This record gives sequence, structure tokens and C-alpha cells, in this order.
Amino acid sequence: MDDFIPDYEAAFAAALPFPAFLASVQVHRELWLGITARLPDLAEDGARLREAFDKAGAPPLRMLVLADDWCGDATNTVPVLARLMEVSESVDLRVVSRDLFPDVMDRHLTHGGRAIPMAILLSADGRPLGQWGPRPTELQALVRSVWKELDPEERYRHIRTWYARDRGRSTVAEATALVMGALAIQ
Repeated sequence: MDDFIPDYEAAFAAALPFPAFLASVQVHRELWLGITARLPDLAEDGARLREAFDKAGAPPLRMLVLADDWCGDATNTVPVLARLMEVSESVDLRVVSRDLFPDVMDRHLTHGGRAIPMAILLSADGRPLGQWGPRPTELQALVRSVWKELDPEERYRHIRTWYARDRGRSTVAEATALVMGALAIQ
């Protein structure tokens, strides 16, 4: 990859805190609100992250999430990420449209594509420390292999079923690992 560094600070400044993003959602609004209302209790997960921050003596981090309201994967994962970071009290999560900052999106492609959501963990001074997305690892593997040849309608039915059964646990585990890994290199 070239040496160009996108303006993460500008993207984060333009991004919305999750409650403001949720209030602005127009596409699939009822789905966004329903998933957000039915999130599992993440207090224990948040406490584990808070404890790790305290132990590391690390400053709070920031998470820039590239997402749009039309994206089914974002609908299922961004509320989980937002709740986890909120209860951790250690990561300020903000959401911005992937199309507003193409230089940031292009630095975080998935298999050459602009897949969202893409969560970019940033240090306090705006350096990228890692990324997560666009789907939990297990689901992404299924989509790219077992479900690859299915027609889109059937594939999305399987994806929705997977998310409903998982109830955000894979997203929580992978996001927690991302943050813990960043704390280890801080």
C-alpha cells in the first residue's frame, strides 16, 4: 500500500455519535431500532474492557465506523459495537458514511471492495490501531464459501438467520479482541 495516510481526524470529526446516527437513519429504520432495542446485556463485556484499560493505564481510544443505513450487516453489527463501546466507557464510537471519506474507505478495503461496516480503531492522536469488519469472521467465511453460489435472496436469508442466532456474540468477541490487541501495543 502507498504511503498516503487518510485524514482520520477529519472523518472522526464529521462522524456522528451512535444515538445521533440512529436518529438520522431512514432506510430500514424499524430494523435498526428493533435490533438496538433487543441488544444483549453487555455490562460484563464492557467491564472487562474497562478493566483492561485501567490495567494498561491507556488513554481512551476512538472507533470510526464507516457504515450506511441501507447496509444489512451494519444494521446487525453497528448497534452491538456501539453498545459495547458505550458500556466500556473507554472507546468513543462515531459513525460516518463510507462515501463521505473515500480515502479512508479505500485504505480499509475488504477483498478489494468497499464493504461496510468497517470499524477502525484509532489512538487518541488519530493513528489507526486496527480494524474490524465487515462481518464476523465465521459469517464472512460462510458467505465467501458455502453460500457464495446461492442467489442473493437466499444468501441474505441465511445471513439474517445467522445474525439472529448469534445475537451479537461474535461481534462482541471480535471487537473485544481488537481493542485488547490495541492495548497490548499502546
